[in-house]
Amino acid sequence: MSDFEYWYNRGKDKYREGIYEESISCFEKALALNPSRPRYIDVYNGLGECYYKLGNIDLTLTYLVKSEEIVDALCKEDVSFMFDEPDYNIMADCYHQIEDLSNAEKYYKITIDEDEPYRNYGDQILRLGKFYLDINKNHEAIKTFKWGLKYTKNSEIELLYNLATTHEKSGEFDKATELYKEVKDMVAEKGRHGQLKYSRLAQEAIELIENKMSETEAEKSEKNSAIEAKMELEEQNQPAENQLPNILNMMGTTKNLENLNQLLQKAIDITKNAQNDDNITPFWVQMVIHGYNTKKDELVKNIREDFRKFVTYQFETNTSEIYQNLNLKED
Repeated sequence: MSDFEYWYNRGKDKYREGIYEESISCFEKALALNPSRPRYIDVYNGLGECYYKLGNIDLTLTYLVKSEEIVDALCKEDVSFMFDEPDYNIMADCYHQIEDLSNAEKYYKITIDEDEPYRNYGDQILRLGKFYLDINKNHEAIKTFKWGLKYTKNSEIELLYNLATTHEKSGEFDKATELYKEVKDMVAEKGRHGQLKYSRLAQEAIELIENKMSETEAEKSEKNSAIEAKMELEEQNQPAENQLPNILNMMGTTKNLENLNQLLQKAIDITKNAQNDDNITPFWVQMVIHGYNTKKDELVKNIREDFRKFVTYQFETNTSEIYQNLNLKED
């Protein structure tokens, strides 16, 4: 066995054992022996894969790109001997991580040989579809997952589940639910051990969609009720001291931020119109407490800012003492 073969094989062994730093050291010693170009490819690939395992994206791409350059040169020479190409899936993932999306898409696609039958490319098509899904190209993701389901014989469950996820992400809840149900049926029919989790994930997704759609209907109903209540208050033309407690109560029960802002504006208008009413300040304090206790951060921020402005302008004072008395922090 040559010195090169010794160090190269030792590097492979250490890689399989997960001792990547030692593997790198062995590959570097093999590289120092100035091997033939095909063996340079092997060493560069080994180094790139080690650095990938260590999370060093820059050095991973450095060595795998060097390997690719030699591969391209040898292909142009039409050599007769065999050599290994770099791991294009790793290259695609690295480019994806550094947000070089053009190269990421290029290398995800390289792994799929469009001149060959697609039946064995399920995993690669799945990776490409998930890439599109991750960068919010939902239309391309749907096309890719459907393409995989049409032509491949492996990864069907994973492809179907991700197709359902893409429709859900696109807001197509009925279609997503239909596909999630198909996932459950497919898992029951031919799911392998590692795929059984997709039945549970699909059921959880169906339940989340049902809850989301129920909440949407409830919010619509709540919004209409809030508008009706607001109109009723206006029609009754009640004095401020009677209207504000009702508004505060509605603010505490609504889940719709738009409704909250409408109610807050109504309270502001009432308060500003009651310039000579000494009971106005306690209502503002109630609003601050109400927002604080219900943990509605955006609402609390708006209430406190409006409260501060109003007190400063209307009463020519500041809010510090009021907040101190309430044991609240003034932002």
